[in-house]
Amino acid sequence: MSPVNTCTLSLQLTISVVFKPMLRFLLFNALGFASDPLDRSGGSSGRASPVSLPDDDSVEDHPLSIDLGSLAISTTELYKESLYAKIGVDVSRKLRSQFVEDRLNLDYEPQMDNHLYQPTPLENMSLTTVVYKGHQSVVFGVAERPDLLIKYEVQCTDFDIEVHPILRDGWYMKEASEGGLAPKVLFISPPSFLCEEKKGKCEYFRMSRASFSRCKTDNGIVRYLIMKRVDGITLEALRTYPRYGRRNGAMHLYNAAQLTRELVRYLQVLHKEMKIVHGDIHTSNVMFAQSPSSTRLYLVDFGRAFRLRTDLPEIPKVQRMEWNQIMNTQWQIDGYEWAARDDLNKAIQLFAHLMNSREYHTLERQIEQQGIPAIRVWKERSDWFITDDYDPVEALGASVSLSAKKEIKQAFRRILRTVRNLPINGPLPYASIIEDLTICCYLSNNITTTLAPTIA
Repeated sequence: MSPVNTCTLSLQLTISVVFKPMLRFLLFNALGFASDPLDRSGGSSGRASPVSLPDDDSVEDHPLSIDLGSLAISTTELYKESLYAKIGVDVSRKLRSQFVEDRLNLDYEPQMDNHLYQPTPLENMSLTTVVYKGHQSVVFGVAERPDLLIKYEVQCTDFDIEVHPILRDGWYMKEASEGGLAPKVLFISPPSFLCEEKKGKCEYFRMSRASFSRCKTDNGIVRYLIMKRVDGITLEALRTYPRYGRRNGAMHLYNAAQLTRELVRYLQVLHKEMKIVHGDIHTSNVMFAQSPSSTRLYLVDFGRAFRLRTDLPEIPKVQRMEWNQIMNTQWQIDGYEWAARDDLNKAIQLFAHLMNSREYHTLERQIEQQGIPAIRVWKERSDWFITDDYDPVEALGASVSLSAKKEIKQAFRRILRTVRNLPINGPLPYASIIEDLTICCYLSNNITTTLAPTIA
């Protein structure tokens, strides 16, 4: 991807110290500001005050194209054609507002070449322990603020069809936090380019050097967000804790049902009250937090989240099998628009993951390698909960009666039948799924350790 196209996708990339003052002047004059709000001269003190973005019509009526020698930044026309039409009204509005915040916070762009230092509007931060390392993301603790985390992520592709994942993550996590469902987001940074080499903070990305080189060639863009730290662990980690699960990852059915039931309740609030679809529900994106007085869940990683709609087309939107991984639902594989029903379907896939060993993931990979026909059979007709290798119901042992085990298996079948027949626009049957999960909890309760997470 060319530098011109990449610059098109962000009003304010890191260009160079030489061009910044000129670029700021041109940007703010083109958008109708009398002066650069970042200018702290003239006797002002402290941080710049926020400014209001011109209304949507005025932004679209004033396309901005700046030519600084070989550098060209075009902000409005190409956005309308290549991005705005694909990301929807809600994300488009958030993106325009983010541009203003980015221009106000140029001093706090990602410092990628520096290993463990980051200036932010909160304070200058010294980064400590790496909490998480992903292919294109890394999460650090903060020495000065143990209650905070800072997450860096790079976007390497799809600049013309999708916003940076940190933006979706920050925007929708912040909304979900207002409903008590997610950690609080404090800041989303302006963008910056990758490091010159796979050093500094870039060395923590798990991508190979070849992938890094391609991302660098394509002008990959980095942002970070600062969020409150949750004192807990992911469900993926929890399933191996001796108190709640087993070393092989097979959590006791009672605990798995309890956690999934609470997750479905969270999704009901997220969908019906917050009007947000998470888009990426799995065991690593749900956290379990415990205090002396309560236990609860948090949803994290909203990088695929979007505003819930109830007017989605009843026919596929994209080419069938564009999304063809085992973690995709049957509707996503068939090309339907992503919807709230996908969250609910994936919550039940999470239920299967929790009460089976990690060998279950090997089984899913084997099915995925067999291709779409095998994935479709698995998604639409196979038993997700009981496999040839492991039966979580029989694992309950003799302390649970045969009749109770039979009822649990009947509840399993009802749950699968329900989540395989969800409507794309109509009301979702949260209550019936919660009821069947409650039956599973009640009938499998032959352990002394119990979990009862509630929304605080």
